Amino acid sequence: MTDLLEKAIAQIKQLPEAEQNEVAKMIFEKLESKNKLTKVFEKIDELGEDSEQPSMGEITSMVKQVRHRLPQK
Repeated sequence: MTDLLEKAIAQIKQLPEAEQNEVAKMIFEKLESKNKLTKVFEKIDELGEDSEQPSMGEITSMVKQVRHRLPQK
């Protein structure tokens, strides 16, 4: 664990339980968003290995589908 993360966790531990839970939810949402994007890029890479390359429109459509599933800021 990095020093910065350890410092952040130390400060979070000082917060009331409800606020700690809110921070935890934000962290999990961020991680989930990153995982979804990683899966999209993996899927695009898989499609690129096919002999029939997907069109830019197909790739754009996939990205839009994932974007709609991501938490809004």
